[in-house]
Amino acid sequence: MPECLIFDLFGTLVEYEVGRTSQDFSLCYQKAIELGCVTSSTNFVLVWDTAFREMEQQVAPENGEFHMLDVCDLVVKELGINASPLEKEQLVSRYIEGWSAMVTPVPGAAGLLKRLSKHYRLALISNTHYPPMVS
Repeated sequence: MPECLIFDLFGTLVEYEVGRTSQDFSLCYQKAIELGCVTSSTNFVLVWDTAFREMEQQVAPENGEFHMLDVCDLVVKELGINASPLEKEQLVSRYIEGWSAMVTPVPGAAGLLKRLSKHYRLALISNTHYPPMVS
């Protein structure tokens, strides 16, 4: 009999939008404008999507992972934004805030976890690009 059950988060306990262009970018875009971004909101979304694709290609040969700050570095470089490490973290945080609004629990997951927690220790594993999201 197992003592612990381990769950993946995204796609198992929560549903999310796999694509990156349908989320609300308004908070992230507003922060970018504050930092000197002069591109259109449409182009801003495309720059983020392109940066993600580039990072995915970079790590694919070794099945690696990357951090959201790696994506942000590409974004600010492409947009010509001179951002400090703190400002990049704020930009990423606002991106995640918009993306997270589209994350919803799988129907019945909360009840299932509550019932299982009475009999097992539960653990969560996730390969998110932004560790604070699941800590």
